[in-house]
Amino acid sequence: MHNDNSNGKDNAFQKSYCILTGKKQSLDEMIDFPCDYTFKVMGKADVLNIEDVVSKMEEIIEREINRDLISLKESSGGKYNSYTIRVFLKEAEELKRIYEYLKSLKDNSTVAYYL
Repeated sequence: MHNDNSNGKDNAFQKSYCILTGKKQSLDEMIDFPCDYTFKVMGKADVLNIEDVVSKMEEIIEREINRDLISLKESSGGKYNSYTIRVFLKEAEELKRIYEYLKSLKDNSTVAYYL
C-alpha cells in the first residue's frame, strides 16, 4: 500500500525519531546525501541470487555498483549467505526505492533478512 502526503513521499519514509538526537527527522536530515551506504542482504544460499538483486539495484539508481564492494559471508552450515553491498547513493529517494525492492524480496521469500 502506498500512502502519499502533500510532498509525495511514502509515510514510512516521513520523519522518524532519531535514536541519537531524540528529534523527529527525515532521511535527508539523518543521512548526508550523496553518500556511500551499506546494505546487508541475507537469504538461503540455494534461493538468493545476489547478481539479480544487484542488477535490480543498479536499475533503481541508474548506475553500476562496483562488484568489488560486495562481500559474501556463508553460514557455518552453508545453508545461508549474507552479502554486504556498498552503494553510492545520490539522494534519499534512491535509498527508499532500494528498501522497497528489498522488502518485496522478503515478502516473496527470496530474501530472509535485510538491513
